[in-house]
Amino acid sequence: MVKRIIWEPSRSLKEFVLLPGYTGNDCTIDKISLETRLAKNLVLDIPFLSAAMMSVTGHSLALELAQNGGLGVIPDGFQIKDQVSIIKRIKNFEAGFINNPLTAKPAESIASVLEKINKFGYSTMFIVDDYRAFLGVFDENNYDKTIDVREPVEKAMIPFDKKNGKEISWYDSKLSLKEIKKSFEKNSCKFAVLLDGQGRLVNASFKKDFKELKVAASINTYEGWAERAKACVEAGADLITIDTSDAFNYFALKVIKEFKASYPEVPVCFGNIVTEEAFYKGVEAGADMVKVGMGIGSICSTTDIKALGRGQFSAGLEVCSARDNTFKENGNYVPVILDGGISNARDMVIALTLVDAIMLGNYFNKFFEAAGQALNRDKKPTSTEEETAFKETWGEGSRKAQNYRRYGHRSVKTAFEEGVEGTVEYKGRLKPNLERDILKIKSALSNVGCKNLKEFREKAVLEVISPLSQADAGFHDLASYKT
Repeated sequence: MVKRIIWEPSRSLKEFVLLPGYTGNDCTIDKISLETRLAKNLVLDIPFLSAAMMSVTGHSLALELAQNGGLGVIPDGFQIKDQVSIIKRIKNFEAGFINNPLTAKPAESIASVLEKINKFGYSTMFIVDDYRAFLGVFDENNYDKTIDVREPVEKAMIPFDKKNGKEISWYDSKLSLKEIKKSFEKNSCKFAVLLDGQGRLVNASFKKDFKELKVAASINTYEGWAERAKACVEAGADLITIDTSDAFNYFALKVIKEFKASYPEVPVCFGNIVTEEAFYKGVEAGADMVKVGMGIGSICSTTDIKALGRGQFSAGLEVCSARDNTFKENGNYVPVILDGGISNARDMVIALTLVDAIMLGNYFNKFFEAAGQALNRDKKPTSTEEETAFKETWGEGSRKAQNYRRYGHRSVKTAFEEGVEGTVEYKGRLKPNLERDILKIKSALSNVGCKNLKEFREKAVLEVISPLSQADAGFHDLASYKT
């Protein structure tokens, strides 16, 4: 006889809908923050982490995500020297000037400029005349939305005035990057334009690009983990995560204890887990945060093969309840990261009613910056973005990855696949896609009447949605439609 049967079905994120609350005048989208604190010295602008998967997180994606306020987790599938090299490159990265910045002519319509912004993922467009003389700036986030988008962009831009440097900082094009950086420290401008003697735009630089970027690294629980952890910490990793599908075991807990004994100031994430019992064991061992999810990833076959796993909402709810109880009892708040089963903004919103941050694999895999091979329409390798129609993807427990120890296999003789290989449809660059989904999340917080994620977790009201209600909520009764 089994020890216990839980008769309540294991729930998915997709089975819930968020009820609106009162939205005050201080809860407009532009006033909402998605800042997330994962540890004392680890604060993210957005609650997004990329999965420690070889088809997802390499240097390009980790760098782009870091520049947008998130955190890339470099997989332990890399050789130690290669993992360390990526970490160092990101920690030492300092953006330079944007040569040939994106520009528009003053007569172009606002709609046309917004289309360019949407394609390339920028929020700022520099307006120049036919001779490239700098005229002003269009800021997608702050322009007057009452102006018809068919109007010329000059009606919505911030006009440039050499005598007024409060809104637009400008410098001689011969100025060095070091001098620009010093200037940013003294003023509140978000960017600077560099002009030549005739007032023509040469290049630009953004204040946000001078901040120190963050990056994480995963380690395993088998022989050699300590050497990898030491190398990653010394390289500057801001977070170490345990790379195992089921962390509720002797080996993972031992790694947590020994790691914290050696590096008490470096945050470490314990996971993956799906129960409160595992949460308490991880916290007892010294974990600074935990990661939740088993069997629900898009390319994970653990539940099909071994009948192990749990619906992501049910797992998140139980572990987050343990998180809140721990905080009430002793003041120790241990953030929870939901890993897997999150494919779109809707899933993100529901997940963030519970957890502090989300980890995404399939979502990021679809972007240009992902580590997977780019494929054309015939699913043949291509090196050009224009030809890209698909990206390769594979699970860490697949034959291609052969990262079997992640799933508890201690030797090759006991190994079997717990992941699959495949392709995902290419979705373009990370930045514009991520910014659109961040906007959707902020809009949801606004509808509930919350200015930040902490308020969201306290105020959110969820309701189970029936299959018929789910059908009503989607597109229906149309002969055809475009998305």
